[in-house]
Amino acid sequence: MKFGINNLFAGRQDTDARRIYGEALDQIVLAEELGFTSVWMAEHHFSNYGLLPHIATFAAAAAARTTTIRLGTAVLVLPFGNPVRLAEEMAMVDVLSNGRLELGVGRGYQPQEFSALGVDPEHSQAVFDEYLEIMRRAWSNERLTFHGEHYDIDDVEVLPKPVQPGGPPVRIAAVSRSTYERLGARGELLMLSPNFTPVETVRDNLASYHAAAAAAGHDPATLHTPPMIQQVYIDESDAVAKSDPEPYAMWFFGKFSEILPGSGGGDVASQYEDYLKIRASVDNVSYDRIVSDGAAFGDPKSIIDRFRMLEDELGVTEIACWFNFGDLPHERVVYNMKLFAETVMPEFAT
Repeated sequence: MKFGINNLFAGRQDTDARRIYGEALDQIVLAEELGFTSVWMAEHHFSNYGLLPHIATFAAAAAARTTTIRLGTAVLVLPFGNPVRLAEEMAMVDVLSNGRLELGVGRGYQPQEFSALGVDPEHSQAVFDEYLEIMRRAWSNERLTFHGEHYDIDDVEVLPKPVQPGGPPVRIAAVSRSTYERLGARGELLMLSPNFTPVETVRDNLASYHAAAAAAGHDPATLHTPPMIQQVYIDESDAVAKSDPEPYAMWFFGKFSEILPGSGGGDVASQYEDYLKIRASVDNVSYDRIVSDGAAFGDPKSIIDRFRMLEDELGVTEIACWFNFGDLPHERVVYNMKLFAETVMPEFAT
């Protein structure tokens, strides 16, 4: 099993971006030194839920301070930008990192982001599909011409080209079973974060994904098991590890509830009705459920046992450890990363 780190760039302590970005860069450098193989970065706007509005800028900074760790986006929100420009920016990051970029992409879900950026969420799926096709074409060796419902592009040479032939690997965020099935039928790779989803639900969704892929003539074995994001808090004392993170985890789920579709009683775009179920679940979440259903909080043995279960039940081969959830103090994040690398990672070495 491979391990990476995940960062939402939350501002629970304050919104001093110098601190948040500086600590995140230091954590990425440490992750590479400790043997983590990837870092995953999330794009968000207009909230201390996440203070990273432009992933390419930060990923380029991370590329300059590292040499081997892969740089992933979890996720890059496609409808919020221009597809040709984003294709250029991501190709540039791939060049600067010498081919270390991994793209997790999504269509967004936060109403305030759509509103402030002037994007209609009702069209987000169609825009997303065209956007992704344009980016992939832009990374090819051909000049780009595209005429769709939302974009018209004539004979453009998009430069630079990425180091990775055809562009960086692309994974698409999935929430509902219908999305799993649609992506499976298209043979797309997945990105998922089941921090509030029972394991049996994730297992059923993945089964639907693989069944849809097989029915459409894709070999499910080539689709790979998606990286799984897990909040992680580790301590030599199991009791400490299960009690100490409560305010940070509860802050995260509180903020998550605030920015989900349906908050404040507003209208919900038809394509985001699945999020109402998530919001209802998150609104009523208890800390005990967080610990039992999604988070990896515990002593080394507890975390090893949980990850073995994910490996056995879901076929997980890569976990993005979310050490810095809820803007956990940097010193504690560093402690968690070092103890995890010392006690957990060797148990999964191949």
